Amino acid sequence: MPSYGQPYWTRKTKPVARSARATVKPLKGDHTTDVVVIGGGLTGCATAYALAQAGLKVVLLEAETVASGATSRAMGTILPTPDVSYAVATKSAGTRPAKVFFTEVRRSAKDLVSVLKKLRISCELTPAELLINAPFTNDAALLKKEVAARKAAKLDATWVAQPTSQAALATETQGAMRLKECATMDPVKAARGFADAAIKKGVRIVEHARVKKTTFTRKTVTVVLDGATITSTGVVVATGEPGKVFHQLERHVRATRGYMVVTDPLPAAMRAAVGPRATLYTESTESPRWLRWLPDGRA
Repeated sequence: MPSYGQPYWTRKTKPVARSARATVKPLKGDHTTDVVVIGGGLTGCATAYALAQAGLKVVLLEAETVASGATSRAMGTILPTPDVSYAVATKSAGTRPAKVFFTEVRRSAKDLVSVLKKLRISCELTPAELLINAPFTNDAALLKKEVAARKAAKLDATWVAQPTSQAALATETQGAMRLKECATMDPVKAARGFADAAIKKGVRIVEHARVKKTTFTRKTVTVVLDGATITSTGVVVATGEPGKVFHQLERHVRATRGYMVVTDPLPAAMRAAVGPRATLYTESTESPRWLRWLPDGRA
């Protein structure tokens, strides 16, 4: 039976005992720390671990429970490229900044995979490649220029000619750009794994801790909760959107809306009709669709 509005990853990933993970008691009184991380999704938990690994004292605050927000609705991919074309980045920021940006995004993706393996986080981590399809002739012309620009900058990109992309994608295509060093994973398991690793490094994770406001001086930031305050020298906002607490950041954010549909397990004939299961699919269009396969034959 179909279910609507229920995050797939949360339903799929069984709850686990949290004796070692989160402080379930409300935070009371005044506290001090080096850094406060606000948001307990994959980004927040990974950030908390990285900061603690660097020797900082960290408190992570999550309004609900770990990995219950945007992480539970994510597609579960690790991509070595930002959500903007290299041509657009060079035009708006310049060639050198764009190359640095793209290089660092790729390095960060590789580092994330490496750390997940090093920490032995069981999150169904699987290598993959990404094919960015050009459905129409004008899309192909632009995508070929993108591949050429990336190659000139010594960035990873390969043009896949129409016959090969047709065989790989089994859909309307005029060619595609192939990117390697991608991966898929269960984002909820990954976030919980980073949370557990952060706890071992001394991070204090507090669930059901909704931030009411923040105040800043030249040297410190004070995070205000119901019945508690935390003063630190830094704060990391790892929420899905700025929200009311950080409304001043909204002008720096480009908001988009997306929808994710998870199918029932598909028959073998249907799976064969849409290309290799190890390949991630998207399009070089204004509102691209994405396709990834899940381990149980769902798309």
